[in-house]
Amino acid sequence: MKKIVYSHEYKEKVAQLRKYLDIQFGEEVRKSKMKELNKRIHQVAKFENIGLSVQEIFGIDCEYSYIYAVGNYIFYTQSEDSLYVIDIYNEREDVMWKMFGIKTSMD
Repeated sequence: MKKIVYSHEYKEKVAQLRKYLDIQFGEEVRKSKMKELNKRIHQVAKFENIGLSVQEIFGIDCEYSYIYAVGNYIFYTQSEDSLYVIDIYNEREDVMWKMFGIKTSMD
């Protein structure tokens, strides 16, 4: 399994997510959601081809891939021995705008 390296941005957003889940749904739900989130990341570290390539899906020239987990998109890149978890976005966010500056809506 590859070594997992988390970016500062990812760590901050997950800390905010943990607080939100605790406040809105309680500790038991938070633990369950965080367990599933971590499980998905470890799946990528073990089976490197389970994510989707941003370049192949959206035609954006970058090395990022992503997976979906518990209502969130997790963006990452890989080297031969490491998985770099770059960022996480809730499914309700405009990910394309926030990450790449690409407007996807007609607003």
